[in-house]
Amino acid sequence: MCGLAGYHTSQSDAAEREALSRAVAALRHRGPDGDGFFFDAGVGLGHARLSIIDLATGDQPLYNEDGSLALVVNGEFYNYRELAPDLEAKGHRFRTRSDSEVFLHRYEEYGLPEALAGLNGMWALALWDGPRERLVLSRDRLGKKPLYYALAGQRLVFASEIKALKVFPGVDLSLDERALALYLMYGYVPAPYSIHRGIRKFPAASYGVFEAGQLTVAPYWRLSKESGPDLSEDAWLERLDATLDDAVRLRLVSDVPLGGFLSGGLDSSLIVTRMARHVPDRVTTVSIGFDDPTYDESGAAESVAARLRTDHHAHQVVMDDVDRLPELAGHFDEPFADASFLPTWHLCRAARQHVTVALSGDGGDELFAGYRRYVAGRLQPLYTALPESVRRGVVEPTLARLPAPAGYYGRSILKKAKLFLSAAERIEGDPLAVAPRLFEPEGLAALFPGLDLPALNEDPVREAAGQSASRDRVDLMQRTDLVTYLPDDILVKVDRMSMFHALEVRCPFLDHRLVELAFQMPLRFKLRGLTSKYLLKKLAVGDGLTDVAARSKQGFMVPLDVWFRGRLKGFLEAVLHSASTPWSKEAGLKLLDEHLSGREDRALQLWGLVVLGLWSRAG
Repeated sequence: MCGLAGYHTSQSDAAEREALSRAVAALRHRGPDGDGFFFDAGVGLGHARLSIIDLATGDQPLYNEDGSLALVVNGEFYNYRELAPDLEAKGHRFRTRSDSEVFLHRYEEYGLPEALAGLNGMWALALWDGPRERLVLSRDRLGKKPLYYALAGQRLVFASEIKALKVFPGVDLSLDERALALYLMYGYVPAPYSIHRGIRKFPAASYGVFEAGQLTVAPYWRLSKESGPDLSEDAWLERLDATLDDAVRLRLVSDVPLGGFLSGGLDSSLIVTRMARHVPDRVTTVSIGFDDPTYDESGAAESVAARLRTDHHAHQVVMDDVDRLPELAGHFDEPFADASFLPTWHLCRAARQHVTVALSGDGGDELFAGYRRYVAGRLQPLYTALPESVRRGVVEPTLARLPAPAGYYGRSILKKAKLFLSAAERIEGDPLAVAPRLFEPEGLAALFPGLDLPALNEDPVREAAGQSASRDRVDLMQRTDLVTYLPDDILVKVDRMSMFHALEVRCPFLDHRLVELAFQMPLRFKLRGLTSKYLLKKLAVGDGLTDVAARSKQGFMVPLDVWFRGRLKGFLEAVLHSASTPWSKEAGLKLLDEHLSGREDRALQLWGLVVLGLWSRAG
């Protein structure tokens, strides 16, 4: 894994060259093993390298045979060994053993977008085509690797993280109020926006060509809306087993120590099981345990590790990161309210003590309907079909009077019921409002009286739901999550916290072949009644993981509600009372009072304000 940055301008580039050097330095945490640069008239590419494959000759930028093409890549092309012989047969000569060089020759041979279509991997890349005088950008299908850009006139600058773009002169860093409103709704800033007016996120599954001062962006992959063949359950299970197994096999290529995250849950256990099939030695696995038993899965992880005979490393952590919160939250460069970045940071730090590459189970929930809210989406039409007198007169007022209990929401029927009612009411009013929200628009009006709420009419999450054209509520939710919540929240969290420790994380579930298979599969094989991940659980049983398949889902979360009433209470009050906070103090303190009194669980909303406050302070 690496970091990249660059520019293309029609003006004098003396200042750009100096800025590029500082941009790559800002990305050193992503690539501590070395850096490289390419310069031509008005063009610069920079690269900070984390050495994974071809340690000796894989430094970047990479060049084709005559040096007319220059390439920098953040990521891996897992199937490069399968692709190289075809290119060699056509006369191409490889200078290195690097996986990235395969794209150079595919671009020469096939052009765009065909050069991208055959790649299996995760990437953000930039290629300078000297003969055509054009800059090519691209990002992988699921958006696993980040890419940001700023376009002004006939000048384009780009980088792996916002912090690297901020060093270039002339980038508009003013607040984008639309992005702020979207953050407050969803807890993250969805693409294409960033919190800065002049910076945008390059779209996943797309490529861009910048030439003659114009940027043209086009998709090279879209998830099909067509259903798959009419197969039996056993046939789908066989396809799933073979595809997942090959996705794991491809991701085991590495010239540095490699292992796996093992939480003891279904997804990570399935990944490690398949790693054990292909790794001749014992698989290295890592887990973390928490001091709060409600959130701790370390016992389950150790049980699976013992069964698979892995070289397991269990790290016990105390989630007391108050002093580090500004640093960790600031690493995202914009407000980011997914509190699971805290345990993810600990997990990545623990893993880096043993390996440089780790396989994870990310993506399993989105592909196979693993979130509880998918089950709620199936139940929602049944609830809204109840008589109005029962819903409005009995159920809702009764739940409203009951206090929200502390603790993990997955263990509390009352908490789940309150969340369900909130979502059901929202979806009833707007069938495309299928994503969970931090704040509803009406709540934002009181909290941020000066915010431009009409800007929410341009909501990329809601637009993604409308474009899915799915008649089934759960399928609609899955498809929306795949192009919004997954790339803009889950994968951002994993990328930033792993790169903080120069750790590469690979996600077999996000192999595009497996993604396509999962969405061709009839929904009944993913969500059977109220049983989520139906076929994945059958796969686990076949692997001898019957107890893992039977376990209730445990989210990778932290006890914010308990912390805000205890160890983080003083920190929370200090942030909410700060003179620099951009929200109405009266409305913010009202949320705090509701939470501390136990009348409502406002932990996620308060956390969203804390993160925003920390970002505002950092400027």
